[in-house]
Amino acid sequence: MVESEVLLDGFTDVGVVANGLIPIMNFNDKVFAYFDTETFETHEIRKVDWISGFHYVGSNLSYSGHNYRTDPLKEVTDFYHFRMSEKVKDVFQNFDGCELTEVPEKKFDVDTQKMMETGNVTVQCKMSPQSMKRLFDLIKYYRIVGSGFLGKSLNIGAMPIKLEDGSNYISRLLALSQKNGLYGVMDVRTNKLVAEIKYKKIDIYPAAIIVDSDLRINY
Repeated sequence: MVESEVLLDGFTDVGVVANGLIPIMNFNDKVFAYFDTETFETHEIRKVDWISGFHYVGSNLSYSGHNYRTDPLKEVTDFYHFRMSEKVKDVFQNFDGCELTEVPEKKFDVDTQKMMETGNVTVQCKMSPQSMKRLFDLIKYYRIVGSGFLGKSLNIGAMPIKLEDGSNYISRLLALSQKNGLYGVMDVRTNKLVAEIKYKKIDIYPAAIIVDSDLRINY
């Protein structure tokens, strides 16, 4: 609500607010949507079994290296450092405000008992808060969605929310079965997939998505 105006109703679950979108769901009707905190628009998400924001799914599902377990833009006041796939290095080479550094990848060698360079490099970016905001604005509406068996459980670590009728609402974790769950990427404004729902690993960057086996999908 805003003052006395109801902006959104008819949902049963609310997920984590991240990068300007609130994931919501009517569990009984299995209807998902994202609510835009800036435009107050609601983007209904159709023909999927899960949307990002209801459960943290390891480090395999991320947005420019961030898992959206919390809002990456919240309280960012200093220069930010993050790693990226070498396959998207070109995306950031001309990105204003990003200072790139290549760090040789090392692994422990059992024979020599030393850390040895593998020949691969890890690309790191130092970015200002303003540039980071611009980065996430570019990928705001590209969200990970999934297909599979949807399970639910209480989010024990979450603080209860007091409702108008005096009862407490405790958020639920909604996650796909690890056995058969598959993921893709959707532009929530159009409901069109930019990456098919067939992957276990996804990382979204501006203009490019890295999926299983470091395959790059341009969009």
